[in-house]
Amino acid sequence: MPSNNQNYVNELRRLSQTVQVKLDHVTICGSSLASLEQNFAQVGFRAEYGGRHTANSTHMSLVSFEDGTYLELVAPAQTERPPKRRPRWSALMASDVGLAAWASRVDDIYQEARRLSMLGIHVASPVLGGRTKPDGTLVEWLRADVGQRAEGAVLPFLIQDRTPRSFRVQPVTCPDRSGLVGIEMVVLGVRDLAASIELFRIAYGWPLPHSIEDAFFDATLAHFPGTPVVLAGHCSSESWLSDRLERFGELPAALLVGTYDLVRASRLGPFQWSKHWFGRRVAWSDPNRLNGIRLGVVERI
Repeated sequence: MPSNNQNYVNELRRLSQTVQVKLDHVTICGSSLASLEQNFAQVGFRAEYGGRHTANSTHMSLVSFEDGTYLELVAPAQTERPPKRRPRWSALMASDVGLAAWASRVDDIYQEARRLSMLGIHVASPVLGGRTKPDGTLVEWLRADVGQRAEGAVLPFLIQDRTPRSFRVQPVTCPDRSGLVGIEMVVLGVRDLAASIELFRIAYGWPLPHSIEDAFFDATLAHFPGTPVVLAGHCSSESWLSDRLERFGELPAALLVGTYDLVRASRLGPFQWSKHWFGRRVAWSDPNRLNGIRLGVVERI
């Protein structure tokens, strides 16, 4: 029978194994849900109204993709009751921040919380969340914020469905999506690139990322191969990314949707500035069409 010390050693070995992050969705905040929907419609992303959140006075729409990932568009909802929004989220919505958080889907939120906690990473206790769909269906999930920074800003917050996931999102295949498959990468704006790289390596056991200098971000980008994570740091003091970090702190700064046909997908917006990026071709939309949101399409391999 193994000793307690051997059990601990075995547990640490298990925890050090590479862990896959299953990207669930990316949250985009604004002051008006109608405006968010209109902006995304301009680049061919038609949103479906998803209903009002049960715990506060916000409502949302979804832009869902074939692989089940989705964009969550969130804004304040008119209500006669006093709002129950958290101050940070209220400020982000009022400022039309755009990209605000991202989530990782897990099968057992308590097990994943325990794993991360044993690695020295703070995980908040899971809390119940939900929303009521237009047809009256109640959707429920558990969520847990990870890390000492704002929820979902750098490390993804965890989400586990309590009701069937099909209640929350339905994978969509639409001709007007031009072969867009799903969210492929999230670019996270960080102040300390080296520290953020180490944070992800501790949390998920990933090897060192590949790094490039990128003119569009005017920053150093670090991508962990085989994952949806790109870190953006060491940015110029005069860049849009530096301004975003100064105004809002560390947050998702851009996202890329995967496609098997970049030429067809790039006509959707249209998307421009096509280039090679970590060995794949990428095309970016004009951020002015999305109120400053950086959205691109990338070839899936």
